[in-house]
This record gives sequence, C-alpha cells and structure tokens, in this order.
Amino acid sequence: MPQNDTISCRIIRACLDYSSAKGIDLEETISRYGYSYEWLEDSYNWVNIEFFNELISKIEKETSKHNIAFEIGTDSTSRNSWGDIENVIKAIGNAKPILIHFDRFLAYFLKQPALKVIDSDETSITIKEIPSANEAHRNAAEFITGAIISLPRLWGGDDLSAVRMRDNSIRINFSEDPCFFDSSNDYKKFSPKLLEEIIHGLEKTEKIIEKKNSELEKKNQELEKAYKKLETSINEKIQSEKMATIGGLAIGIAHEINNPLSFIISNFKTLKKHLLNNDPLNDAPQIINETEDGLLRVKKIVEDINYIAHPGDNSKSNVDIKELISNAIRITNNMHNGNITFEEHYEHKKKILCSPSRISQVILNILTNAIHAIRIKNSNDVKGLIKIHSSEKDQNMVIEFIDNGIGIKKENIEKLTTPFFTTKKAGEGTGLGLSTAQSIINAHGGKIEFESTEEVGTKVRIIIPTDKQSANINNTNNGLF
Repeated sequence: MPQNDTISCRIIRACLDYSSAKGIDLEETISRYGYSYEWLEDSYNWVNIEFFNELISKIEKETSKHNIAFEIGTDSTSRNSWGDIENVIKAIGNAKPILIHFDRFLAYFLKQPALKVIDSDETSITIKEIPSANEAHRNAAEFITGAIISLPRLWGGDDLSAVRMRDNSIRINFSEDPCFFDSSNDYKKFSPKLLEEIIHGLEKTEKIIEKKNSELEKKNQELEKAYKKLETSINEKIQSEKMATIGGLAIGIAHEINNPLSFIISNFKTLKKHLLNNDPLNDAPQIINETEDGLLRVKKIVEDINYIAHPGDNSKSNVDIKELISNAIRITNNMHNGNITFEEHYEHKKKILCSPSRISQVILNILTNAIHAIRIKNSNDVKGLIKIHSSEKDQNMVIEFIDNGIGIKKENIEKLTTPFFTTKKAGEGTGLGLSTAQSIINAHGGKIEFESTEEVGTKVRIIIPTDKQSANINNTNNGLF
C-alpha cells in the first residue's frame, strides 16, 4: 500500500514526456533519488512526492514558466504530452464523471488529499485546497487538475474552463455532457470501465479498510482487557509470593520482636515496684534509655515488615539501593542468628528510580535463598558469608550477591526463574520466588544473572538501568525511610 507521501508514476510519466519534447535533462535528479527511467515508466510504481516537486521546479526553471501544471498539455506538439495521465483519462473518455468524482479520481494518483469538491451541479464543480495539505501535495493535485482541463483542447473535444474565485477556490465549467473527443466514434474506442474501477474500487478498498480498522479496534480492546487481566494476575502473584516470604520469616520475626519486648516489660516492672514502695531509683535514667531503645527496635522491625508486606501501587521514586539492602538484612537476621557475616561494599553514587517495595522484595528473596543455601552446607560452628557489592557501569546499576552456600547444579541454573521450580523440600518453597523477582526486574528494564557451582557457591547479579532522573545519593531520600 503506497504511503501518503508518495505519488503515482502515472504523473511522473507526463513530466518525462514533456521534458523529452523540450530537451530538458532530468538524469541527475532521477539518479540522485535512486530511481531509473525504467522504474519511472512503470505506471504501478509510486515515488517520493518531493522527487516530483523537484522535477516540476527544474522544468519550470528550464522553460521560465512558473505554473507548468496547466501548460504541459497545450504547450507540447506531442499527442502523448501528459504521459500515463492521458491514457487514464482517455480510458474514461467523458469529463463529467471525472469531475463529479474528482476526489476519487485524484486519489487514483495521489494518496494524500490536497483538493476537495466544495460544490457541484450539472455544469460545474468548485474545488478548494485542503488547509492541512502541504505544498508538495497541492502541486501534484494542481498538476492533475491541469491535465483534466488541458487535454480536451488537445483532442478537439468539448472545452473546459477554470476560474479562480475570490475565496481562492477554483470553479471548473463544462457543458452538460462534455466529451474529450470531437466525435462519438472516438469515444467508443475507449471504455468507461476504468472509471468504475477507480470509483467502486476505492469504495471497496475503503470498506475493507473500515472493516479492518473496526476489527483492529476490537482486537485492541481485547488486548487492553487481557493486559489489565494479566497485570492484575502478576500483581496478585507478586503479593502472594511476598506474603509467602514474610510467612516463612514469621516465627523469627516474632522472636526478634519478643526480645526487646521482654526487657521493656522487665524494666517497667522494676519501675513499678520502686514507685509503689517509694524507693529512690538511682538507675532510672539507664532503665528509661534501655526501654526507649527497645521500643525503637520494635518500631523499626514493624516498619521493615510493613514496608515489605505492603502491596504498594508500583509507583516509582528515587531510592538508595543501600537502604533497601540494609532493610532486607535486618529482616532476615533471625534466620541465621549471627552465624552469617555480611560483607557490604557500596561503590554506587546514584539513587535509582524504581518501585522500592518491589525491589525490596527481590533483594529479600535473594538473601533468603542465600541463607538457606548456607544453612544446608555449613554446620553451626562454621561461619557463612554473603558478600554484597554495588557499582555503576554503562548507565546501569549493578548489584551482586555472593554466598558460600551449597550452590546450584549446572543443569538447574537455567530453570531457576521457571515458575514453580524449586530445589527445596516440599513445604519449604513455592517455586515462585525467582520467577517473581525476574518479572519485577524485567519490568524495571533490567535483568538477573546467575553463576553457581556446588563447590563454591552462588552469585546473583541484578542489573537495573539508572534513569536520567535518578538523584545523587547525597540528596534527600524523598521521605522513604
């Protein structure tokens, strides 16, 4: 299907014929646009409309004429001065149906409309430029109009005249049933079948396009509906996996909260006892400070859990990845009771624009997997190690988690992000953790990479593009923590 910025070679043929009769060399222009005479002689080909306009400009310059469109037919001794346009008009033979169906006739040569019929009767039509049409398309439309008006004079048929009105429209006058030829016998040599093809063929094409557009609109609606359903399903999957992770940590978290609560309760009992007995309490400041510290620890644990567990709205903000990692390390502390050392090396300088809740979920999942792998490999008297390193490379944030756990078999590495795949025992994992993590990172335009051996351990690398809106880490943290 020709594009709107193309024009039929039926028009170009007229320029070539006229230039040949006038001795105007167009070789350089034709070659510069990558065309050839053979290509341009094929009526079914379409070319760039700028090429047509350059040809017209060159012809006008060489002949010192400024409106060549109405001159080619009457200024040439050639009986084929309008090229393929002449053949098309001859095949129709009668001016009236061409002018009545002027819009459709124009579309046969030019896909972008430039002129439209604003009035018509039995003896005339009035056409006017379409304001949105550019100069190139107006030139081409005027060129075709010139052919329609000029050719009857060349063939000895009924005369047509064009009058420019005050509003800059053009009225084309014709007799009630104008013929392009000086006798009906000449007209009988040609068939009006082409006109039917132009009019009804375009109508058929328009109906097909209309039907296709309707079907496309319906498909788009279905796709939008399916996308929303998929988005809801993904969000539910992410939240489900998140709660499963939190559920797995619940006992340890309860223990983490219970420790500070125990000495808070103990301190209050001591304060209550001394107050009831009116005893002086020399260590009151220490008790108050310890109690305040315990309350803050409880508050922080609750905040950390609530931050991870909250469904969130997937909105993005600038955050420091170090804060998200620290949050996840605190939450998972109860899983190893201090038997795992964390070596953290942060070399990044920017915050990243991300969904903090979801990126935190990814980090939490990776850490729980690493801790689980270390617990399987190491006994209680052997320290586990998790190294965490951040850096920036090629407009990306790179975060690596390296553990000295049991590692992953080579044949299982490619399956890690497959939904429901897990190497854990029944009841210990859903098989959705890394699948969910990959979905989240992909949604941020990043990726997750895995390297692992059963002897050394596992390295998980997260790569997330650093957005141009990302802030420096020294900037305000947007009240996230």
